[in-house]
Amino acid sequence: MILHRGPFAILAALVLAMPSAALADFNADPPNAIDQSPAFAGQTRAPVMPQAMRLIRTVLTEDLRHPWGMALLPDGGLLISERPGQLRLYRDGRLSPPIKGLPEVD
Repeated sequence: MILHRGPFAILAALVLAMPSAALADFNADPPNAIDQSPAFAGQTRAPVMPQAMRLIRTVLTEDLRHPWGMALLPDGGLLISERPGQLRLYRDGRLSPPIKGLPEVD
């Protein structure tokens, strides 16, 4: 008798995955707008961020062209990459000129 492992492996994966789906958090809040309604039952049961979370946006500089990424440095400065391929340093409220010597970006 030859046993094929494929169907048994799939069945085992499904059985192990079921409990994790049952423990997922969901959002039972009303829709954001009056005219919104779910397309199917359970569509709005999406994970929610905690209500205590509050984000504050602070503009540090407006002298960047398409900021792309940031890295926080140990001394509190920020390395900021720009989409055109420039890298700049923001430290103590000032933005440096583009750092020279970087490879060209396509």
